[in-house]
Amino acid sequence: MGNVPVAGAPADAHFLKRPLDVDLVYIDERGYPWSDVDNGDIGWGGAEMGKKPMGEVEHLVLLAVLRLGGGAFALDVLRELDREAGHVVSRGSLYKTMERLEAKGLLTWDVEDGSPERGGHPRRRFSVTEAGIKDLAEARARLMNMWDGVGGLLETDR
Repeated sequence: MGNVPVAGAPADAHFLKRPLDVDLVYIDERGYPWSDVDNGDIGWGGAEMGKKPMGEVEHLVLLAVLRLGGGAFALDVLRELDREAGHVVSRGSLYKTMERLEAKGLLTWDVEDGSPERGGHPRRRFSVTEAGIKDLAEARARLMNMWDGVGGLLETDR
């Protein structure tokens, strides 16, 4: 797979053409992939044109942290995702998602001293930022707008 140029992208950007697919993927400076239709040329509308909405796992992680209240530890978030969303996530995937959310300014963490039971190893307590709460509210509004009027179409007892 070689580099493929895409109009409007930085000269040093990396592009990959996926096998058996015509969509191009642009890997930005943070390592996040963007397709040829969401590389910033075509935005999602609103005040922040080009801003990519949260993915489902990012959305669920922020909601889990909020549900746990007062900050949450990663293991608690894993349990909450499994128990309440039926979504099993590995620790590695969770930490990568949390790193992305932190880079986007949607999640923050503080280091807490470790207990003797943990051998003194410090723990990270995660919290959703004001920007994260705002993005969740916007995502909820978008979804509610889309759900309006289709609820009856999804009834299973038809």
